Amino acid sequence: MSEIAASPRTGRASWRVLERVGPLLRSENEHDAWEQAARFARRHFAGDLAASFEFVDTDRAVFRSAVGFADHDTTEFAVAPGSQAAYIRSSEDICVSGDIALDSRFDAGTLLATAGVRSSLSVAFDLRSGDRGILGVYSRTADFDFGGADHEMIGVLAAMLGTVIDRIRNQRDLEVQARTDSLTGLDNRSSVLAELDDRLSCGAEVTALLIDLDGFKSVNDHCGHRTGDRVLRTIAERLTRSVETGDHLGRLGGDEFLLLCDGDVGTARAEQIIGHIEEIVVIESRTIGLSASIGISRSRPDDDVSSMLERADQLMYSAKEQGRGRVRADQPIVRTTTRHLLSAPVAHDAAALERAIDELCVVVQPIVSAVTGDVCGVEALARGPHGQPLEYPDRLFDVATTFGRIGDVELAAKRLAFALDLPEHLTLFINLEPSLLCDATWLERLGEAWTSSNCLRPVVAELTERSVLEHPGRLIEAVEACRALGWQIALDDVGARSESLAALRWIAPDIVKLDMSLLRNGNPAHTAHVVAAVDAYRTNSERRRVVVIAEGVETETDAKLADVLGADLLQGFLYGRPVRVGDASWLGVMGPRTATEPSLPRPVRHLVERTAAKSDLLAMSRHIEAAALSPDCVVLATLQDVSNFTRPTRRQYRAMARRCGFVGVLGRNVSSVPSSEVTGIRLVDLADDDPITSSWQVLAMSPTVSLGFVATEIDTTDDVDDMERVFRYRLVSHPTEVERAVRRLLRYF
Repeated sequence: MSEIAASPRTGRASWRVLERVGPLLRSENEHDAWEQAARFARRHFAGDLAASFEFVDTDRAVFRSAVGFADHDTTEFAVAPGSQAAYIRSSEDICVSGDIALDSRFDAGTLLATAGVRSSLSVAFDLRSGDRGILGVYSRTADFDFGGADHEMIGVLAAMLGTVIDRIRNQRDLEVQARTDSLTGLDNRSSVLAELDDRLSCGAEVTALLIDLDGFKSVNDHCGHRTGDRVLRTIAERLTRSVETGDHLGRLGGDEFLLLCDGDVGTARAEQIIGHIEEIVVIESRTIGLSASIGISRSRPDDDVSSMLERADQLMYSAKEQGRGRVRADQPIVRTTTRHLLSAPVAHDAAALERAIDELCVVVQPIVSAVTGDVCGVEALARGPHGQPLEYPDRLFDVATTFGRIGDVELAAKRLAFALDLPEHLTLFINLEPSLLCDATWLERLGEAWTSSNCLRPVVAELTERSVLEHPGRLIEAVEACRALGWQIALDDVGARSESLAALRWIAPDIVKLDMSLLRNGNPAHTAHVVAAVDAYRTNSERRRVVVIAEGVETETDAKLADVLGADLLQGFLYGRPVRVGDASWLGVMGPRTATEPSLPRPVRHLVERTAAKSDLLAMSRHIEAAALSPDCVVLATLQDVSNFTRPTRRQYRAMARRCGFVGVLGRNVSSVPSSEVTGIRLVDLADDDPITSSWQVLAMSPTVSLGFVATEIDTTDDVDDMERVFRYRLVSHPTEVERAVRRLLRYF
């Protein structure tokens, strides 16, 4: 390119081009620059078509502009090694071709051939990204002279285009850097506060959640700032998972984050965020547990950024004074002005709430058996007037709390639930609002409502994890009061918050509800921790009939994974959305049951062998392996044959060997793997006739962890896909049973 610019001929061409390419040089965005260059090239060289594109990989390119091409509906395309684009990319010269179909230097591309191109004039140019772009002009006439213009002008034009693109991208990068936190990639303090100022200035209703990590200082003090930085990046990724449409997330500095939400957001959202933060963080061989305190401030008519942030800060410190993982929020403001939510007017006044209570209804969602698919129960959920601002419970309960009517709303909803016209054998699941569990008078009124309803169906009272540690003594009394009515107890959202796991033993729920989001969160260590805790509880519980419900099951993949992890019942959109009883089509296909037939499945299926495909058991093995986090942990696996000891599995076990005391793998010919790929792993070759070669076992044992599964392959046909091979398996979590299985395998080493 420099040689072209240096020639006298090119110098004259440069001045002529400079006089006519002002729009290109003044372009403020990439699209305009690419488009201006292509249009100028077609006009100047009298071509039929022109195009510019950029290489994004060794064999991929993206169209940036195409002038005169019809129906090029793809912006990205493959670049074949012998194509014209590949040839031009590797060349420093201008490429002139009088007939691309006959040119021996390259193969004519499909796009150009389809457009009827015969002649072409193209050149490659460098970009700051390190890759190259191409600018070309084309004619449908063979041996076209491109208007008699100096061909070297296209090199000058391409060089200008590259310079303009680099300038625009550099400016964009600087702007991004100015508003981005360099550590986490989130918006920085000035950016997120500017967003808050914009929302307040236009009169928008906004809620600010100030998030301050609990326990982060000790991470820096004991693990170092490098580890602390990695923890902050992990937390930022988890917070990003909590972002919804209309939200704006940023890092204020240190271990403080700010989330801005449209409208009036309640504490349930903050509790969900804390649950994400409390998932186990694994950095190399360290296991780190954090929580967060959150202060929630809601915008007021006279608010500015400082006042709103100051309130959130005061509420956050008030939450910290109560202990880790707490939320404090100011009360919703009673607004008399008309605003809009869900395309309907919002009136935060007593009349609107009174109407919502009068027109309250209950919808139901089915809970089905993981074995038969039969509907075993329903969860009753309160709804306000349809299409009105207080239709959904988060909004309804917040306003009811503001006016001190939450007890009335809940009692009205429960009366409706008790009166539902459902088959009597179906178990009714009802949610108990955490703030009311400590109110003995309200619980007494609830009992009276149940007794007077003459409802004979089984009832399960669901406690959410939010209620666990606020007033544990009163919560125990509430549980006892519910049991006195003959109700069973379910603990909801188990694992979403760490205290819900701690409460398993002292609440002793009959039913445990696991949210499938725990299994889709990309953190197998946390999932393994939750699964191990639940399985240990149901194995060791005196009740021995603990039922696990997987909720939030949306796909068949969710259902299969829930079954592998030991769920007895399933709930989610896959089986039905919450609807009124009259609209519940799934009720019409239920078969009759006798009065003595139990609604919930018995016996508990996790105590017996089950079947699953290899693909499902692989997910279970990842969760078990993720539980192996400490130097005092022993991990053992039997993999049948070396063919199952794949490269990804070797990498996984090498990583475990760096952090665990003993990692061993048994199977046929496993020692044939190159030693560099199994560093730290103890290997044992099994004989062909060893009975263990028919089993697949994954076991993790330490002073605090006992978890694993033992699987035996069921005879299948030879042509079955590897991932579809079927195994009979059972989960093991009782310390004695895991210890016995580990000892049996250790004898081989």
